[in-house]
Amino acid sequence: MSTRIRSAPRRPAVAVPSPGQITALQAVREYPAISLLLTTTPAAELAHADLLRLEALAGQAVERVRAELRPEAAAPAVRRLRDLVDQARRGPAATALAVYASASTGDLVRLPVPVRDRAVVDPTFATRDLVRALHRTPRHLVLALNAGQARLFDGVADSLLPALTRAFPIRAARPVALGRGGPTGPGGPTGRPARTPTTSGGSMRRSARTPGCTRRRW
Repeated sequence: MSTRIRSAPRRPAVAVPSPGQITALQAVREYPAISLLLTTTPAAELAHADLLRLEALAGQAVERVRAELRPEAAAPAVRRLRDLVDQARRGPAATALAVYASASTGDLVRLPVPVRDRAVVDPTFATRDLVRALHRTPRHLVLALNAGQARLFDGVADSLLPALTRAFPIRAARPVALGRGGPTGPGGPTGRPARTPTTSGGSMRRSARTPGCTRRRW
């Protein structure tokens, strides 16, 4: 009689916004900038109850935007908001969710900390909860090296993404081949000129003295 072993349910990865992501959102200055924030249940996909709350918040934001702007002015942000809500419906859920939509910008951020449910329509996005989540989660940097390049990664909790900097990746001007004896280049395994084999005493001496010649160590 065989016993069937059930695998443990997959734990959703801890989601944390990166500093570059927060900075980019804070730089947006346009109206309407729609922010939706709500606490969710961590799972492989957004729970139905959480989806209903998200759609209710989106409805509040759209109603306000349409009341303040002409239809053609409101349409780009509203269209982007609907696309993000649809994306959140199909994706995983963390402890909280933040949705940001404007005419030129759209972002979906999953957070490891609970938030106060709300819909905000302002000239800037509501990013305070993102900053709070970032400060409560330790960060680390990973430098990956190989013979051809160096890359820098920004790690936060379970996520590891390429660092948002123009300084990396750094590519080698002349690739170095790795051999059994280490990096190789002109002249030998270390890139230095090859040395003449020595005697057991560690030095090379001439077998006989000739006029004008002296002993020479290598």
